[in-house]
Amino acid sequence: MPAPSAPPLRLLWIKCGPVTPPNTGGRLRSCQMLRALHREHEIRFLCLGTEEADDGPPYAARSEFVPHRVPVRGSLAFVWRALLNLFSSLPLALALYRSPALTMRIRQLAREENPDVIVCDFLTPALNVPPELRARCVLFQHNMEAQIWARMAAAAGHPLKRLYLRLQCQRMTRCETALSRQFARVITVSEADSRFARENYGLANVAGHVPTGVDEERFRELRALPRDPSTICFLGSMDWLPNIDGMEWFLQESWPAIHARRPDLRLVVIGRHPPASLLSAWDGKAGVRFTGTVDDVRPHLAGCAASVVPLRIGGGTRLKILELMAAGVPVISTTIGAEGLPLVHQEHFLRADEPEELAAAVDWVLSSPQEAMRMSQRALDEVVQPNSWAHCAGVFLKLALPARDGRLQERCNKAANDAAGATIMPL
Repeated sequence: MPAPSAPPLRLLWIKCGPVTPPNTGGRLRSCQMLRALHREHEIRFLCLGTEEADDGPPYAARSEFVPHRVPVRGSLAFVWRALLNLFSSLPLALALYRSPALTMRIRQLAREENPDVIVCDFLTPALNVPPELRARCVLFQHNMEAQIWARMAAAAGHPLKRLYLRLQCQRMTRCETALSRQFARVITVSEADSRFARENYGLANVAGHVPTGVDEERFRELRALPRDPSTICFLGSMDWLPNIDGMEWFLQESWPAIHARRPDLRLVVIGRHPPASLLSAWDGKAGVRFTGTVDDVRPHLAGCAASVVPLRIGGGTRLKILELMAAGVPVISTTIGAEGLPLVHQEHFLRADEPEELAAAVDWVLSSPQEAMRMSQRALDEVVQPNSWAHCAGVFLKLALPARDGRLQERCNKAANDAAGATIMPL
């Protein structure tokens, strides 16, 4: 007789900002993980912010949005909040999302529904999780936030900007360390982030990491298309500071030499909300084109001969690299851009950290299309295809559930048997 199916788990998933449309790396990871979990379990999604349109598959049995407004970056209201934050002990990135209403609702739902698992998605909502509930809550860290602020400070050119970012980094380090210690478990998105949390924050509650997933089927058709040697691309949200910094650096330091050698080469920057400064300086000039917000990135990736990921700032892992690899596009990335992913230089991608290295890597891919294609195939076979979102969701559940709770652990093992082998750290 077939074994009885495991009863679904009840998850309370807390996040700042919606997961749909999944048009940023953070939204995409959360949305795909939720959709995979939703197939087998009961998800209550509790969001600080407003609902946005989504035509894709459902990601929760119930979704609830606690109204909250964050000023638009660069607006007078945002600048005012940033100035006021100088007199606060909290980093601005957390202070903007303080919400007593969300705290009250979390406490109410935990009492009324008694979920099997409470997930705090990103550090951003962590201050709103009631202190008495943090000891039974999982903190899902997509990034080590203080690390990003440290890298932004190091890359800042203006002394006042660098001073402000260092102040924010110091505050974020204190808050990230203190908050992380209060949660039952911390789950990261890479072994490097887990190691960072243990070594730099002294955390003993890091359960492990969830691999970065990709919807390989969504990009399958693109792999059969011929490569266009006149087009390379960048893929990423252009309202995210690390992407802005990376493209400014690449366009100023690498692209002029590349374009001088290959005047017919085009660079397509695919990503929403590029800043006006970049548009005025580069859009439509020297072969550079910004797409702005697009409904679907695939038509813009179709046929691209190479992609560049010139990040100097960042944390966590870049889902866009796996999407590029799933589309069959050869990837050229800095060390920070490829950080946390199981990639080997010259086997799966080309690593280039200096402007002249980036230019040389672009030349190699365009001059050696057959070798570049073989590199892309290895990336697909060895990195992309083993990491479905169902697998990632299974690993997450095995790490999230307390080992001491035999009943929950047994249910998890039955529901996520494709993730066998994930290590659970007893608390």
